[in-house]
Amino acid sequence: RTKLTDAAVVYTRGLILTENNKPINAYYSSNCGGHSETIKNVWPDRPDPQSYQIAETDSKNRTALDLRGEQDIRQWILSNPEVYCNPNLDIELPDWSQKNFRWKKEMDIGTISKMIAKKENLGMLLTIKALRRGISGRIYLARFIFELDSFEVEGELAIRQLWQPSLRSACFVVDRDADKFILNGAGWGHGVGMCQSGAIAQAKIG
Repeated sequence: RTKLTDAAVVYTRGLILTENNKPINAYYSSNCGGHSETIKNVWPDRPDPQSYQIAETDSKNRTALDLRGEQDIRQWILSNPEVYCNPNLDIELPDWSQKNFRWKKEMDIGTISKMIAKKENLGMLLTIKALRRGISGRIYLARFIFELDSFEVEGELAIRQLWQPSLRSACFVVDRDADKFILNGAGWGHGVGMCQSGAIAQAKIG
């Protein structure tokens, strides 16, 4: 809380955002990773107004990419796109934002096998398959294949919460290198609505 944020609260008192004369649910995530997600892929049971049916890049041109393909999302995550929430574009974003645009997590096979399987004896984890992705590349149906069995997990948040601590987002690709799994990911949060990091960047550039 600062004098500036207090002033913003006072200045906007009584103002609301609407769509078709109805108040919107003002969803936001910390960092969209460069591309937002449609609400139906994150919360299929919530209202689906027109504004949340749209998923697009966090850029001036608002281009809608299709990152559902494995090669497409891998290329996107490993790239350096010109989007507002990219801290590599010389925009003075907060430290918490700089760490979440792109992230990497490595875990040895034994540790990740116990964590994902919880208390079940499924043997070692062999692979993680993304069965369905949203347009932003976020996974909302995944299959975890072990030596003795496999199971599927549905839901962007449910997939993230298999890890402890939870993954920053479900927008990630998986590689296996000898005795460890490597996850390369993008963004922090579900990606629906406003990207906080992108909003900060747009404010800083006027």
